[in-house]
Amino acid sequence: MHWGLAKIDRTTVAGLVNGRAQAAESMREDVGPRLLNVLVVGNDSRDGMTAEERRTFGTGRFDGARTDTIMLLQLEVGGPGRSAVLSFPRDLLVTRCDGTRGRINAAHGIGVERDGDGASCLVETVSDVTGVSINHYVEVSFAGFLRVVDALGGVDLYLDEPLYDEKAHLDVPAGCVRLEGASALGFVRARHLDNDFGRIARQQRFLKEALREATDVGVLANPSKLYRIIDAAAGSLQTDEDLGLAEMREIALGMQSLTANGLEVYTVPGEATVRNSSWYVVEDSKAAEALYASFRDGSVVRNGPPSPPEDDRPGLPPVTVLNASDRVGAAAAAAAVVEADAFTVSEVGNAEIGGLDRTRILHPPAFASAAERLAELFPGADVIEGVDGLPLTVKLGADAAVDELRERARASEAATESRGHAPSSAAGGDRAEKERAPATEPTYRGAGLTDVDC
Repeated sequence: MHWGLAKIDRTTVAGLVNGRAQAAESMREDVGPRLLNVLVVGNDSRDGMTAEERRTFGTGRFDGARTDTIMLLQLEVGGPGRSAVLSFPRDLLVTRCDGTRGRINAAHGIGVERDGDGASCLVETVSDVTGVSINHYVEVSFAGFLRVVDALGGVDLYLDEPLYDEKAHLDVPAGCVRLEGASALGFVRARHLDNDFGRIARQQRFLKEALREATDVGVLANPSKLYRIIDAAAGSLQTDEDLGLAEMREIALGMQSLTANGLEVYTVPGEATVRNSSWYVVEDSKAAEALYASFRDGSVVRNGPPSPPEDDRPGLPPVTVLNASDRVGAAAAAAAVVEADAFTVSEVGNAEIGGLDRTRILHPPAFASAAERLAELFPGADVIEGVDGLPLTVKLGADAAVDELRERARASEAATESRGHAPSSAAGGDRAEKERAPATEPTYRGAGLTDVDC
């Protein structure tokens, strides 16, 4: 471990809080489990990459570094070793360290332009947004990411649909795949597959699988492989100057039980919206504050995620209905059934990828009850939970019988009219199902990452 420590690039980062002193002050003695908060940042610097690697991995020749990934890792050290990660959408609208309003991923660059200190500006921004005291800062580049994945020998995970993004040099089939090199980098950074929340879902899934590989007994028992992983990681990191051997040992001990207890992942809840002709993610302030509070007091690792605020508990959120089968008119007929059950349909169209055998209902954690109610309308459908920000979506598979759906919609309409109410505007089988125009904001596809062992 000492040889790896010497290779780490260290920098002074303002705004960090000494974790040991903080714990001692709060408990009056430095004993027992305590929380350790580490801001983990991935940048898109091409430093350390050869011209051949830039061509192979589709990273281009951009100079400098921009914040590509921002995660807050919370570990409970000196206890069971539970942990949680909070991901920040790169387009999250926040007040940054200089007082300006804009995307959170620009905070690092603002700090660099202001005084050459991007890390301190980002720490200040995240601390101000969340109210969480940050103890350490870790930053890794594209080249560092590739070296670590290469040292692991790649990462296995399961995909329930193929993924293709020409600009990110990503082209992987469905099923169990081993991501390494270009495919691994493309998987975590592709921007044309889905929206900001989908990208985060891919990053979180890859992180979980990489940790599973790194903590595998075979890896820990193989000194040469363990040396390569530590060597690759240490040589590609920038950390705060106080992250020494004792602190690294604490982090390592806190992460040892991740395989047993699992790494819980969360995303700042919000909604993508256009402001001044630019896309931003605007946080759901009440739900986000409940999540921030759970990281501030550590309840997120001890008790799990907070419940949504009482006045924000969703009743019947809007539903997106997409046809992922070859049955013409399925989405329009299903939308009529959904609306007849008092839901509002926000979008009807065709899924980008068809050939789905069984209908799926995709939902964020807060809409679990609404998803179960939808499942009653589509018997046999798979109900899949995704990350915060995912719209409640019905994807129709080949099991969706169009004629039966239309008949059910007519029956619901007749029952509604018999009670003296106006018929639903979506009821009936004559509603035209339109091809969805290419969206400015790509469709969310992060829920397609099924947690299946390969």
